[in-house]
Amino acid sequence: MGPERGPLVVLPKGIQFTHKKYFTYIFLPYFLPFVIKMRDKYGHGVQMQEDGASYHHGGIVDAVKRLAQVRTILWPPQSPDLSPIENIWRHIKRPIGAQRHRIFNRELMVSAVKETWESLTGEDFMKYVNSIGKRMDLIRKARGGPIKY
Repeated sequence: MGPERGPLVVLPKGIQFTHKKYFTYIFLPYFLPFVIKMRDKYGHGVQMQEDGASYHHGGIVDAVKRLAQVRTILWPPQSPDLSPIENIWRHIKRPIGAQRHRIFNRELMVSAVKETWESLTGEDFMKYVNSIGKRMDLIRKARGGPIKY
């Protein structure tokens, strides 16, 4: 596992995801190429983490994952406390919140998010990935309940 940043994809306003839209907008143009890039760099042990959204699984998505030998981590439902991306989003929201008085439309928000995303370092990503063990311990102590992390 390394500190690579996956692509940040801004979706069209108001999009409601289905398998087909996920496949078209995210999976083929971004997800699959990123998985292949990571597998080329780190080997076939690479696994991707997705949440339990229904459009991540089933139909053509699963078929192409099987064909492309994409390995994904089994992820428990309702487990945002374990996902590193939740902490990364919080990291992104802080600087954007500080400039919220200058962000008054979608284009400015997209620009601010992209700028902040690009400013994150490999160390930022690894800090959150490496914290999963500690968060799992906290969740065990909370008997599977939510944690403050």
